[in-house]
Amino acid sequence: RCKCKNVKLCQKTYVKNNYNYVIRARVKEIKSRSHDLSAVVEVKDVLKSSLVHIPRDTVTLHYSSGCLCPALVPNEEYIIMGYENEERSRLLLIEGSIAQKWKDRIGRKVK
Repeated sequence: RCKCKNVKLCQKTYVKNNYNYVIRARVKEIKSRSHDLSAVVEVKDVLKSSLVHIPRDTVTLHYSSGCLCPALVPNEEYIIMGYENEERSRLLLIEGSIAQKWKDRIGRKVK
């Protein structure tokens, strides 16, 4: 049974966790293949990226465990902060990643 730790979005967390990417995205679907979970999202805006190129298009975010943490709901829009796997050019959602429902004021804080 998965128990997600709720990571609160605030300036201190943002600085401390040093996220590789920050995007605004709408969740299209959650895919589950045996123990591999992934979220297919439509990127609306790239607020921060580092080594992996993030197109304003449909991309896949990969969960590192069999747990849906942070939890995402299809058809909802989120601000998502996470890490990259540079060798495999993957965007990761792992423990400590943040996904919060999008609000315009959040976007202004991050930019």
